[in-house]
Amino acid sequence: MSAASRSGDNGRQPDLESSLARITETLTAHDAVPAASIPAALGILGEFVHAQRVALGVVEPHSLRVARLPTPGGSEPWLYDWRRGTGATERRDEGLEIWEYARRWLDETTGDRVLAVDDVHRLAHDPAEHTAALLDAGVRAFAVAPVRAPNGYLICILHVEIHDLPRRWREGDLSLIRVVADLSAGILLDDDAALRLSTAFDDGPHPLAIRDHELRLLDCNDAFCELTGRTRRQLLGTEIAELVGHALTSLQALKDLVGAGRDRLEFHETVQRPDGTAARIRADLTPVRTREGLVRAVIVHCTDLSELAESQDALLEKLELEELLSETAREYVETSGSQTEAAIGRALARFGNHWGAIEVGIHEFDLDANTITLVAEWAPRPDGWSTPPKFRSMPLDMAIPGLSGLTALRQPYIIDPDHHRLVLETVGVTQFDPMQVLVVPLLAGASSKGVLTVHLSQPHAWSDDELSTLQSLGVMTVELRNRVKAEEGLQLSEARLSNVIESAPALIARFDADKRLVYASPALEMLIPSVASQLGWSIYDLEPPVPPEYVEAVVSVLETGLPNENEFPVPLESGTVWVFSRSVPEPDADGKPAGVLSIAIDVTERQRHQAKLEHQATHDDLTGLINRAELRRILAAELAPQKEPPAVAILLIDLDRFRVLNDSMGHGAGDQLLLTMADRLRFAVRPGDTIARLGGDEFVVMLQGSVSEGEAAAVANRLLEIIAAPVEVDGQKVYATASIGIAFSHPADQDMDDILRHADAAMYSAKDKGRNRFAMFDQRLREVVASRLRGESELRGALERGEFEVHYQPEVDLVTGYITGAEALLRWRHPERGLIVAAEFITTAEETGLIIDLGSWVLREACRQLGEWNQRADLRPITLRVNLSAQQLTHPALLEATGSALAGSRLSSHQLCLEITETTLMIDLEESLRVLRRLHDLGINIAIDDFGTGFSSLSYLKQLPVDVLKIDRSFVVDLVADPEDTAIVATVIGLAEALGLETVAEGVDDPRQVAELRRLGCQRAQGFLLARPCNPVDMERYLVEGRIHV
Repeated sequence: MSAASRSGDNGRQPDLESSLARITETLTAHDAVPAASIPAALGILGEFVHAQRVALGVVEPHSLRVARLPTPGGSEPWLYDWRRGTGATERRDEGLEIWEYARRWLDETTGDRVLAVDDVHRLAHDPAEHTAALLDAGVRAFAVAPVRAPNGYLICILHVEIHDLPRRWREGDLSLIRVVADLSAGILLDDDAALRLSTAFDDGPHPLAIRDHELRLLDCNDAFCELTGRTRRQLLGTEIAELVGHALTSLQALKDLVGAGRDRLEFHETVQRPDGTAARIRADLTPVRTREGLVRAVIVHCTDLSELAESQDALLEKLELEELLSETAREYVETSGSQTEAAIGRALARFGNHWGAIEVGIHEFDLDANTITLVAEWAPRPDGWSTPPKFRSMPLDMAIPGLSGLTALRQPYIIDPDHHRLVLETVGVTQFDPMQVLVVPLLAGASSKGVLTVHLSQPHAWSDDELSTLQSLGVMTVELRNRVKAEEGLQLSEARLSNVIESAPALIARFDADKRLVYASPALEMLIPSVASQLGWSIYDLEPPVPPEYVEAVVSVLETGLPNENEFPVPLESGTVWVFSRSVPEPDADGKPAGVLSIAIDVTERQRHQAKLEHQATHDDLTGLINRAELRRILAAELAPQKEPPAVAILLIDLDRFRVLNDSMGHGAGDQLLLTMADRLRFAVRPGDTIARLGGDEFVVMLQGSVSEGEAAAVANRLLEIIAAPVEVDGQKVYATASIGIAFSHPADQDMDDILRHADAAMYSAKDKGRNRFAMFDQRLREVVASRLRGESELRGALERGEFEVHYQPEVDLVTGYITGAEALLRWRHPERGLIVAAEFITTAEETGLIIDLGSWVLREACRQLGEWNQRADLRPITLRVNLSAQQLTHPALLEATGSALAGSRLSSHQLCLEITETTLMIDLEESLRVLRRLHDLGINIAIDDFGTGFSSLSYLKQLPVDVLKIDRSFVVDLVADPEDTAIVATVIGLAEALGLETVAEGVDDPRQVAELRRLGCQRAQGFLLARPCNPVDMERYLVEGRIHV
């Protein structure tokens, strides 16, 4: 393999330039399409390098291990193949076959380097059969270039073959190959791919993922990684079944989704969180299609429904208890004589098994004999052990030690395990030792008839519904025993049991075989008072009319003999009530349905809670407007390729100087203003338009339908007018204005993130022009956005290529001249422009969010360098000062990143000083205070940079964990000549002395400034007079000397 040589290129330079120009023109033309432009470019490249074959195509899907991005051909193979003498062809039924040597190289590389083999005979270390295959095909030299998307996904392969003779690949050859690969990638990636590669979807708080047409994961945001407990690298390429488990049975629906028939799929699934807890999620799958209708990707939007699931679980538990109690009540009604003990045993078994009990018992009081007797017992013990006879009846005063007045017990009680063990030992029981014993009083009117006990091997937190159910079970069982004991008839027994059923809060009704109402419980009469006068009426004649769902359930039970469950609304004069109903047959002597018993419970609160959760997931809590996530969903639906025409206008509204109002009058006043503005926007827009709050003071109005620029401008002017009207806040009038950015969708520009980004750029343009106006996104702003994206791309590339450096400016003690510290300063070693100071690119870094990665790198690198200097005995220890941006200060990973940098370099925390500007501090003072205090607790020094130039923070200075005040250079430059600057500097130094803080003067460039600073009592300084910023090597020289003459 050759490293391309520079020698010998001069003679071919004109051809290279001409070929490069032709290829660039061909592949960058505004109307360039793959079918026409790519074959032409392959021919130009083939003629230049004297190739016999140049091909661009998809390698078979499973022949490479690297992640591959779907392209216009979907999953089908495709190939553009140019051959000398026959020209270029396009095939859609086959992919590109590459040699084994190149295949293994592609599996191992992640960059865009070109593989160039001068002579196949030189592949001595490769298996002979691989070399023989090349020679048999006539190949003597070849080059392979991966064609990748910006995020690293492999699109396809560019392959060049030279036959018969070796080829010494030159730098010009490889450069031209790389140009064809890069420009081809730009043509092959369409708007859907741009959507997939966008990083904007990371901003959302909900888990989002993008999958290819085979449902393999292409990308996801941080929230999705957090939900699954995996990193992006671990998730890439995984199939959907790996994440949700194999309980997902709607695979055919998924296939329909990525086929031609469906626009959306929703399903619910349970996944394991990283902490081991289960999360119930709702997943919305939306396909992104090409203009031809082929599925390019599937967007997966997840919503955590855990709270709703918990509410539903609680309801299901309650329903299960109601069903158990209903089943017991029905069996008790039909029980008599010798069947009684077996029926009670089955009842206790039902509830014992439900809680996994080791014993359930019912005890009756005999007040005359002052005893308590075990009258019914269930225990799932395999050895058949039962309670000894001497334990079945005992004096009341020894039954539960420590609990006096057992007959007066009115609330459930959990026995102390030690006390219970003592009772067992007194009656000779030594092997039965439960962890928890629950005692439930069996109340009948004003008196207690006994207690029900539940023995558990593990502690259990009992709910009110569980305790109420146990009490009903105990009372029902005691009543059944009393009925049988007194040998009363079935009618008397049903009457007594009816008292228990009627005391339940459930809505109970009974219908006969002719669908006539024959019974209504008191709870049902309380809900519908007129029902008591309608006994004997047909279900079809009841007033108010019975919901059709309920009628269908009763009819179904009578016709099929099977239970029926459903949930439905019941409209009443007092409002709509939601109920969950279970209807069961009441068989006659032949087992045929002779009637229907229907038990319903009120689930209105659960319905309200579910509606509230769903509303919170899609709406802003303060204003009630839809939130960013719901806006993105609506906008994505409006921009779907199949919608015609996809015309949408976005108006992004940002209130001017809202932070000033919020800081001066408080958050309550700010919230009141936002609520007023939301109401005004609702009043001002057209029917069918959409209003959303993105967060903070940003709103969006989406105008739907074919909207002209004039119509959008008219709406914007109307919005500006209503926003400018005075608002009364806390008894005083407040005047607000807004800046509005307008952007339109176009058939060729259907990316929702691009439209929002364009509206944002237009909004900032309106602010730059003086606020209280609107601006439309135009060609000039398009160029600004493109320039910003180019700047972001250059910065990201520079960070990946290691082009950044940290320089250091010494800080000197004005009395001794000793170097006491240094400020770390970021520099960019640009390959063409040379060394660039941070001021030229830091704004782009902040706008694009790259400041977080850059700031973390500076912190790690500066700490690493200081750690090296600490190892040298000949260098004086110093304090290192590192600047923090506003985004870094509020980023959740700051504390972890700082601790990691200190630990990795073995630095003492007192050697690190973090600098923040006064303006940065005041952006979110409350959060800044919290973060700075935690940093200070770690032993890290804090400095206020450019003190006195931002929003005055003097009133907060005593609250801040600050160690150093840095006097801004704007006060130092005229320190000697301007008495006002002298007074300001003297004031800052005096304030610092009073608060016990150190002072450092910046921008010292004149010996007279040094003298004046000494006179005023400033301790340290930095500036060009003392030392300019320098690289680490020059900084070492300063540290070796230890002092700078001042």
